[in-house]
Amino acid sequence: MTIDIRRLRDRLPQEMAGLESEARREGYRHVARLIDEWSAGDIRFEHHGERLLGADVDDALIGIGGMTVDSAMSGALRMRRFYIRPAMRGRGIGRMLARLCSTMRVPAAASSPFMRETMLRRGSGSRSGFNPTDEMDIAICSRCMG
Repeated sequence: MTIDIRRLRDRLPQEMAGLESEARREGYRHVARLIDEWSAGDIRFEHHGERLLGADVDDALIGIGGMTVDSAMSGALRMRRFYIRPAMRGRGIGRMLARLCSTMRVPAAASSPFMRETMLRRGSGSRSGFNPTDEMDIAICSRCMG
C-alpha cells in the first residue's frame, strides 16, 4: 500500500466533505469545526511551524492531521484536527501524520519534486521511527511540504 502525504494549503480538498460525514456519524465534530474555521479564515495553518496534512491512498483522502501555534503557551505548537477513516485505522497512519507534522523539514534546495522513504517490514525498524505493520512507501511532495 502506498500512502501519499500532502500538505493542504489554499483550499481544502473536496474529499473533506466525505471525511466530515464519516466523522459526524461517529460523533466527532472536529472535522466540521476545521471546515468551518477554514471557511471563515480563522485557521489556515499558515503561521511558522503550522501545517495541515492529508493522507491519500489511491488518490482518496483517508486522513488528516495538523499542527498550529498554541495560543495558551508562547512558542508552543499544538497537534489538532486528526481524523483517520475507520476502515484505514490500525495501520499507523495517524502516527505517521503526527510524526510528519512535528518533525518534517524539507531542504530548500531539494532538486527532486519527491522525497521517498521506504518503510521497512515490522520488526526491522526504520530511520523514521515508524513501526508499520506492512511494507509501504510514503511519497512526500517537497514542493507541497516546504
